[in-house]
Amino acid sequence: MIKMEKLKILFTLLLLVGTSKIVSAQPQINDSLEAYKYWAHRGIIEMVYAYMNDYIETVGEPKATAEMKGKKLYEQKFIIDIDNKALPSFVDVSTFLSENNWNGAEKKLFQPLKKNFDNSVKLDANFFMAKKPGSEDLITDIPGHNNKKTNWDKQQEKIISNYSNALEKLAERHNTEEAEGSQPIAEEKQKVSEPVSRHNKRSNVDWLKWIKYFGIFMLGLLLGGSLVFFISKRKIYSILDFEKDKYLHDLRLSGKNFIFKYIGLFYILKQRKIDYKNKLDSKSGDKTDVLLKEQIETLRNENLKLKQKNDTLTKQIKSVEEKKSTRKEWDIEEPQKTKQKLFFSMPENDGRFIIDNGEPSNDGSKYFRIDFFEDSENGELFFIPSERDKRAINRLESYLKPVCEIENIANAENATHIEFVSPGKVIYRNNSWIIESDKKVKIKLL
Repeated sequence: MIKMEKLKILFTLLLLVGTSKIVSAQPQINDSLEAYKYWAHRGIIEMVYAYMNDYIETVGEPKATAEMKGKKLYEQKFIIDIDNKALPSFVDVSTFLSENNWNGAEKKLFQPLKKNFDNSVKLDANFFMAKKPGSEDLITDIPGHNNKKTNWDKQQEKIISNYSNALEKLAERHNTEEAEGSQPIAEEKQKVSEPVSRHNKRSNVDWLKWIKYFGIFMLGLLLGGSLVFFISKRKIYSILDFEKDKYLHDLRLSGKNFIFKYIGLFYILKQRKIDYKNKLDSKSGDKTDVLLKEQIETLRNENLKLKQKNDTLTKQIKSVEEKKSTRKEWDIEEPQKTKQKLFFSMPENDGRFIIDNGEPSNDGSKYFRIDFFEDSENGELFFIPSERDKRAINRLESYLKPVCEIENIANAENATHIEFVSPGKVIYRNNSWIIESDKKVKIKLL
C-alpha cells in the first residue's frame, strides 16, 4: 500500500515537471501586437510546410524526389514540436529553403508572405492570398498543374482560428482586470509614462555628456598648443644660440611687434637674407654683362645653323610632296564593328539579363544567347534548345515566361522539348539587356 502511494506521488511530480516545461516553452502573449507577431510568424513557417505537401501531391512523388528530401528536413528542423520551442528566424528559414531544393518557393511564396508580415497586413485569409513578385499569379499556383491546396486551406483555417482565440483570451483578461479595480489601468499608464521620463532623462544626460566631451577637447587643445609653443620656442633659441641676443636687439630696433617674440626672429633672418642677396648682385653685375655678351654670340651662331637646317628640310619636304602627288590615292574603308555574344542561364523576374551574369561562351548550362554589335544599344535574344529543356519547362515561370511567347503552353505538363521559332529584341539599359515586351522570343513546347 505504501509502495503504491509512493508511485502515485512520483507520477504526480513527473506530470507537474512535464507540464511546467510545456508551459514555459509556450509564448507569453501580453497584448494584441505580440499575438499578431507570434501567430503571423508561426503561420508563415507552417504554411510553407503545407505548400510543400500540396506541391508534392500535385506534381507527383516521382517528379519531386529532391523536394521530398528538403520537405522532410524542414519538418524535422522547424515543424516538429513547434509548440514547445522558440520560433526560428526568417533568415534561417530563407537560407534553409534556398539550400534544400525549395529555392522557387523561397522567392515566390516565402518572401511575399514575409512582406505581408513586415507591412503588418491583417492576419486573415487575405494575408495568405499573396501574389508572386512581378506576376498576377497567386503564390500557391503551380505552373502546368491544378493545385487543390488541401493542406494549405486546412492550415490557414487553423492559424487564423488560433490567432482569434488568442485575441479573445486577451479581451477576457482585460475585462477581468477592469472588474477587479483600476490598479492595472494605473499600472499601464505608469508603463507608458516611464519610457517618456526615461527618454527625457536620457536626453539631458546626452547633452551633459557632449558638453563634458567638448570641455575635455578644448582643454586638450589648450594644453597641446601650450606644449607646442614652449617646445618650438626652446628649439629655435637653442639653434640660434649666440645669435639670439643680437637678433632680438635688431628686432627691437626694427620697431616691428609680434605676439610671440621668437616669430620675429624669422623676420630678422629674412631681412638679412635680402641684404646679403643685394650685395652679391652688386658684385656680380660686371661679370653678368660679360656672360650675357658671350651667350648672345653663342645664340647667334646656333640660330644660323638652325636656319641652314630648316632650308635643307624645306627642300626635302617639297620633293616628297611632289612624289606624293603622282601616286594614286586609295579610299580608306572604315573598319567594320564585330558582333559580340553573351550567354545566360535565366532572366530576372522583370525580363532583364544583368551583364555581370553573362558569359562569352556556353558551358552547356545556358538557355539564352544575346547577339549585339559593340557600342550598340540594341541586340537579339535567342533561346538555345538542349537536352536540358525539361528543366526549363518545369520552371517556366522563372526561366521562360519573363522573356518568351510560348506556343502550346497548355501541354507544359507533358512537353519534354522546346523548339526555337524566332528571336526577340533587347535594349541595353543600366548595365542590363532588357526584353522589349512586344518583341519576346517565340518558342514552342513539344
